Amino acid sequence: MAKTTLLEYASKNGQAKTAELLGVTQSAICKALKYKREIYIKEEDGKVTSYEIKKFPSD
Repeated sequence: MAKTTLLEYASKNGQAKTAELLGVTQSAICKALKYKREIYIKEEDGKVTSYEIKKFPSD
């Protein structure tokens, strides 16, 4: 299992390709990067998934 930050993954693969793999728009990736959200990308068994770590309760 490979785990990396969204910033590292998008820098390596491009925002458009990252968005396609995650099933979101390129602008969603851009916005997440702009706001420095703590999102991680996980590649396992040929599947690419993501998860976010956020404070609870959020502000």
